[in-house]
Amino acid sequence: MAPPTTNGPAIPIQGQPMTPGLTLLPRAPPPPPQLVMRLSPRFTFDPSLAPLNIHLDRYLAQNPPLGRLGVAAVLFCGDRMLLVQRSSTERSWKLRWEVPGGGADPEDQTILASLARELFEETGLHLRHIKRRVGQDLVYPTRTGMMAKITFEVEVEESGDGTGDVLRRICEQIQLEPSEHQRWMWVTQEETRLAYAWNTPLRYVSREAKVVLMDAWYGRSYGNGAGAKAGTGAGVGVGAGAGAGAVVGVTTGAGAGAGVTAGAGAQPGAMTGGKKKKNKKKTKNSAQAQAQAALSAT
Repeated sequence: MAPPTTNGPAIPIQGQPMTPGLTLLPRAPPPPPQLVMRLSPRFTFDPSLAPLNIHLDRYLAQNPPLGRLGVAAVLFCGDRMLLVQRSSTERSWKLRWEVPGGGADPEDQTILASLARELFEETGLHLRHIKRRVGQDLVYPTRTGMMAKITFEVEVEESGDGTGDVLRRICEQIQLEPSEHQRWMWVTQEETRLAYAWNTPLRYVSREAKVVLMDAWYGRSYGNGAGAKAGTGAGVGVGAGAGAGAVVGVTTGAGAGAGVTAGAGAQPGAMTGGKKKKNKKKTKNSAQAQAQAALSAT
C-alpha cells in the first residue's frame, strides 16, 4: 500500500531522505526548564525520607487539619549556609532573610519533587541529594487554613565532586527570581546566631524560623548531617568580577545573581576557621535545646 500523502514538500530531518509525498511537522520546542523540573526531577534522597516521597494530596489527607504545605532547602558549603532575602515587593515578610523554598504544588509528582522545583525556581540550582529533615516543622495559620513547612538539608549538582573552589562554582550559577528574592548571602554558624553578617542585620521571617536554622547547624555538627567542614575547604569568591572573599550577591538584570561585595575589604579570616569539635554524647534533642537557647540569647 502506498504511503498516505499530504500537501506540501517533504521536510528532511538531519539530511535523511524522506518518504516521497510524506510531510513531517517540525519538532515542538523543548519544554521550559521549570516544566522539566516538575515532570522529571532527578535527585536521590536518604531512605529515612521515603514517607515524604508521596503526592501532596496524600500527605494532606494523612495530616489533617493541614490545608497547605511548604518546603525549604538548607544548603551548606564548607562552614557557610546560603540565605536569600525576600524582595521588597513581596506582600509578606518583605526584606526578611530565609532559606530557599516555597509551596508544594499538586502538579508536582511528590513533595520531594516540590523541593527540587522550588530550589531551582528560586536559586537556579539543581537538587542532587536530600540528606535529612531539619528540626521541627513550622506550623502556622494562613488565610486559607493551617500550613506546615518542612525543611531539608540538600546537596546541589553545581557543587561537583566537592573538590576545588566549590563555593565559586555554586555562586556563579545562582540566579534569583526578582519577584521573590533580591539578595543572597553565605553566613557562618555564628553569624546565623547573631543575625548579623557582612555589616548587615539579618531579620529572619520569624523567631521560629531562626530556631530551625540553628538546629540545622547543630544537627550537622553533632553527626546528623555530613559533618561540618569548616576552614580552608570553604573556598572564596562569587560571580564575575567579584573580589576575593565575596560571599554576597544581589539580583541583577533578568534575575542573575552577581557578586558585589567584599573584595579587598573582606573581613579578615571570614572564609577560614577551626575544626568543629564533636561530642558523640549530644543527641538531636540536645541540639534543638541549644538552638532554643541561642534564640533566647539574642
